[in-house]
Amino acid sequence: LFAVTAAFFFVLHRQNNKPIYRWLMLLFVIFTCLEFLYYMADYMDHFRQYYARSLVTHPMLITVLYMAMHLCYAAIVLHYFGGSIKTADKIFFILFSFAVLIIPLLPSSSLHFIMMYFGMIQLMRYYWLIRGYKLLKAAAFSTKKYRQSRRFIYIAFIINTFALLENYFLIYHYDAVEAILPTVSHRNISADILTVYMAVVAFIVTRHLLAEHRPLDIMEDTGSHKLEEFARLHNFTQREKEIVSYMIAELNNQEIADLLYITQGTVKNHIHNIYQKTGTSKRSQLARLIKES
Repeated sequence: LFAVTAAFFFVLHRQNNKPIYRWLMLLFVIFTCLEFLYYMADYMDHFRQYYARSLVTHPMLITVLYMAMHLCYAAIVLHYFGGSIKTADKIFFILFSFAVLIIPLLPSSSLHFIMMYFGMIQLMRYYWLIRGYKLLKAAAFSTKKYRQSRRFIYIAFIINTFALLENYFLIYHYDAVEAILPTVSHRNISADILTVYMAVVAFIVTRHLLAEHRPLDIMEDTGSHKLEEFARLHNFTQREKEIVSYMIAELNNQEIADLLYITQGTVKNHIHNIYQKTGTSKRSQLARLIKES
């Protein structure tokens, strides 16, 4: 699933060259690499021993992957919610990187190491969920987009909490879990659920992002200059011209509201004004009028 999702965003990035697609692609490449490591640890006895030993001594590969994951979370959250990097973000990244690098060097037991190391991973997710929620409160989103984003943050926060609790449960009951489920003893089921949930949400978000970049050419045989001329003749405002473009591109009112970060009621008011100015009452009439102009 993660490999397919990464390939999907790779294709989108090649077609649209949007930074958020690049970061989503990298995030799911990281998920794929981690899944590959967990799979080998679960089903390959020789690698399982090596994995358990290196995890406590020098988990450099996993550390690099988690640091890269941190950067991906930061870029995706800031890009989607329209935020900018703050001093606190830089400080947290430095502290996070220092912690995951220094924890393996501490003279502690393997139990304490795992508690601290993977606790930092959950803390990193909490940080960007909270950061995203604060940005959401100031974002100029439509009501629907605001509620969808808030719902995702709430659900992700809850699942991440279960992942944190599951980590500590596995630490203290590892032998019992390994005896019952030997092939998944190195996994955190809640964390797996969270990443799958993120993949599903990523596809939903991408649908909105792709709609933002639909061509504004209203018909294959109608150039954009016709729309410009039509807008000038009917004294359209810039906002009305944008809405006409999306109307002819067959977006519904809610989709237009999401793209322009306005309410659906505001879209309806603009459409009413457009119909008044053009003497039309339907989108098909408006499209025909533009084509014949």
